Order: sequence, then C-alpha cells, then structure tokens
Amino acid sequence: MKKLLVMFLMLSGLASFAVEPEVYVVPLNPANSNSYGFEPVSQIVARDISKGLGTLKLNDFSSQEILQKYNKTGVIDFEKLNIVTGKTLLVIAYVEDNNFTKLDLWDTLKLSSDFGLDFPFTWTTKVILVDNNDGVALWQKTYTCPLTSKNSSFVAADYTKAVEQYEKIHSYSKNVIAKDVEENVKLRLHPKAIDYASKVKNAPENNEGIGLKYYKKRGVPVKITQPSETFEQQLLKDDSFSL
Repeated sequence: MKKLLVMFLMLSGLASFAVEPEVYVVPLNPANSNSYGFEPVSQIVARDISKGLGTLKLNDFSSQEILQKYNKTGVIDFEKLNIVTGKTLLVIAYVEDNNFTKLDLWDTLKLSSDFGLDFPFTWTTKVILVDNNDGVALWQKTYTCPLTSKNSSFVAADYTKAVEQYEKIHSYSKNVIAKDVEENVKLRLHPKAIDYASKVKNAPENNEGIGLKYYKKRGVPVKITQPSETFEQQLLKDDSFSL
C-alpha cells in the first residue's frame, strides 16, 4: 500500500510540472452580424480549434481594430491583443468578391442567392500562432476551400438550404482545418527530439588515419586506398538518415 501511495505522489508531482502552455484562440470576424444570423465562420473555426486543443477562446473587444489593420497592411497589432503571457491563435475567415473586398461567408451566400451571382467564390481561413511575450508569429497557415463547382453554385433558395450550407462549412472546419491546426500547433509547441546518434552508422575500426596510404613495389606506388569517411560523408551516403 505504501508503494502505491509513493508511486501516486511521484506521478502527481510529474504531472504538476508538465504544464501546458496557455493558448488563447481569438476569432477576427469581417462583420459583427450576418444575413442569416449564423455564427460567423471565424467563430465556428475558432470554437472547433479550441475543442481540439482544449484551449481558451476569447472575444476580444479590440479584435476589429486588429482585423482592420491586418487587412490593410498585413501587419498584426500585437499591442492590441491585450494578452500578457502564453500564445494566441488568430483565426481570420472570409470570402473575397470580384473587387477583392473581404466579406463574411454568410453575407456572400445571401448576395449570391439574391442576385444569382455565378462567381467562383473561395472561402479563405488564415490561422496565425502568436507568441505574446515576444510579439512574433511562430506559425501560420492559410486554408482555401472552393464554394462553387461545375455542378453547383453557392446559393440557398430558402433557410433550409442555408442550414445545409452551414453544416457543410462546419464539417470542413471541424474535420479539416481544426484537426490540421491541432496537429501543427502541438508539434510547434512540443517539437519532437531527434536521436541523431542512432541514425549514424559506426565507422569501421582501422589504423589508416586520415591521409592516403599507398604501397610500394620496387619503389613504385601501386595501390592507393582512400581515407576513412568523415562524419559528414557518412550522413550524405546514409539513405536511412532523414529529419
């Protein structure tokens, strides 16, 4: 019984040191409201990512200012994040029209349905991992998903059809974007250690040294052997070695 208690205390102690870094998920929405009343797509993606990572999702009051500056300049205003420690995942989802204006996806669906627009709309989602302490982007990725195809347009004749589009968007967010972000963020925050020594073959023991060795026959060199391979040469020749 004492042994079990000691083991439990040891495991508890190890768990207390294995603290996960805080990751805040901040959705940046092109608009505060939309035509159908659905949750903005940035919010949908942010929620799905939060569930996968087990993180905190914020609705920051300054997110609109950050989004406007990012859309105009491509620069993140780190000072307006208002988060002191940890990491932040910025989620920006939008659809560009023919004039490259960024619109909320649901507003695009409403416009396309009302005016019968036949345009190859593409849903774009940008995810940026920010280090709040240093104010730098640690990782970022852009996901694109075509909303139209040769067989169908991005339209909804009624609210029921709009709900069907919502379910498709949510499925892509949950099963594609969120899972990929979860994998990449975990790898970025917890990089795998590589055992380089195990990947390198041991050099054969010999007494040739580094220089060339030759044999003389009647005073004339007839055989020259190459020097032992260096460590770098072994890495270049070893096909099994990879990062």
